[in-house]
Amino acid sequence: MRSLGLVIAFTCAAFAASASDIGLESCLFSVTENAGIPGYNEEVTRESSAAACMDACSARRWCKSVDYERATGTCYLQPVDRHEAALDHNYSGDPYDHFSCETRTRASRPAQETAQTCKFVRVRNAGIPGHNQEVFGGVTAQECRAACRDRDWCKSVDYERGNKKCFLQPVNMNDVALKTDYVGSPYDHYSCVPQ
Repeated sequence: MRSLGLVIAFTCAAFAASASDIGLESCLFSVTENAGIPGYNEEVTRESSAAACMDACSARRWCKSVDYERATGTCYLQPVDRHEAALDHNYSGDPYDHFSCETRTRASRPAQETAQTCKFVRVRNAGIPGHNQEVFGGVTAQECRAACRDRDWCKSVDYERGNKKCFLQPVNMNDVALKTDYVGSPYDHYSCVPQ
C-alpha cells in the first residue's frame, strides 16, 4: 500500500520573495525517494519538514527543485530539476528525498483563507488503503493534519508514526472501510469531520 514508486505529485504554497512576484505561488512537486541531484545547490537552509523545504522553493522564482536531507532537516535548493540534471540514487544510507517543481501557479487567495474547518477523529493502528492523493515525509502528525486542512479536497490522513510520513486522502472512514491489520500497526488514521 505505501510504496511511493518514483513520482507522486503534490502542491506546496509560499509567498514569493520579489516585488514582481508578490502573491501566493503554488508549486506542483513530484517526489523521488532516496535520490538527489549533486552539484547544483544554490542555497542551503534548515527546515522543520519536507513540506517547509518545498515552501522555501516555491518562494524563490529561480528554484526548480530541492533535495531534503531527512535526518538533519537540511534543504538544498536548486535551479535545475530532474528533467535537466541526472538524479543520483546511490547516496550511502539513502539520506535524501528529491522534489522537482513541475508546475508553478499563482493562487487566487491566501491559503489561510481556503483552509477548511474540521475536527479530526483519530483511529489508532488503522489506515485507508489505495486512496493516497499526496504523500510526504518528515512531518509531525499535527503538521500532517494541518496540510489536510489546507486542501479543500482532503477528507482524511494516515500518519505513519515511525517514518513520520503523511498520506492525504480524498476519502474518510465514512466513505470507505478502515484497514486495521497492517503488520506492526504503523499507522494512525485521522478523519476530518466538518464543523
